[in-house]
Amino acid sequence: MAAGERQGAGGPDRPRGWHWAMPLLALCLAACTTGPAPGEAAAEPGISPFYHWEAALDGPPGHLLRTEPLPQEKGIAQAGSQRRILYSSRSGLDGRPIAVSGLLFLPPRAPPAGGWPLLAWGHAVVGVGDACAPSWTGASPRAERYLGAWLEAGFAIVVSDFEGLGTPGRTAYLDRRAEAQSLLDAARAVIGEDFGIANQVVIGGQSQGGAAALAAGALAPAYAPELAVKAVLATGAPAPAPAPAPAGDAAAEADLSQLFYLVQGARGQRRGLAPERLFTPLALPLAESAATACMGTLATQLRMAGLGAGAPPQAVLRPGAEAALAPLLADLAYPSLRLPMPVFLGIGAADREAAPERQRALARAACAAGTRVQARLYAGEDHQGAWMASQRDALAFARQTLRDAPVVPDCDPAPRHASTGPGLTP
Repeated sequence: MAAGERQGAGGPDRPRGWHWAMPLLALCLAACTTGPAPGEAAAEPGISPFYHWEAALDGPPGHLLRTEPLPQEKGIAQAGSQRRILYSSRSGLDGRPIAVSGLLFLPPRAPPAGGWPLLAWGHAVVGVGDACAPSWTGASPRAERYLGAWLEAGFAIVVSDFEGLGTPGRTAYLDRRAEAQSLLDAARAVIGEDFGIANQVVIGGQSQGGAAALAAGALAPAYAPELAVKAVLATGAPAPAPAPAPAGDAAAEADLSQLFYLVQGARGQRRGLAPERLFTPLALPLAESAATACMGTLATQLRMAGLGAGAPPQAVLRPGAEAALAPLLADLAYPSLRLPMPVFLGIGAADREAAPERQRALARAACAAGTRVQARLYAGEDHQGAWMASQRDALAFARQTLRDAPVVPDCDPAPRHASTGPGLTP
């Protein structure tokens, strides 16, 4: 849940001089960058038995398997009830039945007639080790502020850890179908239980989670047609670049931690992705460490190894590694940009992780495909700042779609400042 916001305002050091990688890696690396968590410890090799489901997974996906209370210190102060959940899903990689973990938060008062509307939330990058799972690590202060406001506004919230994160199996890192199905099945699982949640779903996410939300909106009609998905909200969402970026484009500077996570997540599905074939002796120990090290720890390790700002690509990649990495891009494409529900896109004009011009191009492309898009471009806001700045606009958009009110499209927004005023409660 809101994992990628575990960072200081500046984010991690990112190596310079990686513009050669733009056609290959920008889509997967540029817009999911997040920074280290203050005081974050290295990922543990194992976590609670709660995450291991031993029984058969029969029947359709989207069933709640079990829950347990979430420790108060890992939750959200505004929640009336909070718990870890384990639910059934389908692997986005091979279609087999799997269990996926996550979180459920309920507002601190009785549900209204018909039940709470549901925000199905996709988190930003945390790592690929099980102990990096948001349901295990808990909420960050920024997550608590953002999601807590939605609880106060009368939304239940379900957060998916995504396939393989927390639960057994390799994490399907950045795989759009896997992340989308995890989000949709999380919504199915909690709506079908006695939590007072209505089948009125808003899918949202930040950065990596924003991409997951867009993918979930695209797949919902075919994969989960019974869900009433009213809107999709995405901030800092990655967008493909049709051509190499200019040399000064900060989003072209690959974050090595993201590259290492991508390889760790895909090595079980694709031949030729063994880290020892891709990375130099200097980088290889860090690439292997990425299998368990969470975001902040890995960023620190990179700096200590001298692979922070200014590291040349030849210090990291072996000859021929680019060709071996190229097929990964296919997993990062959106299944469709034609979504049947309205879409809100929050963009930071000063975003150095997901280039704002690419996010604006994504908005225009979705509009051209027939999606009703309302984009907002926040002046002076960076990757994380735009997420927080968009909160009021995103909530207003969600309420509007829940009423089936018309959405005024804005496919190419001008810069604006975040809305200000009273709190977000109705």
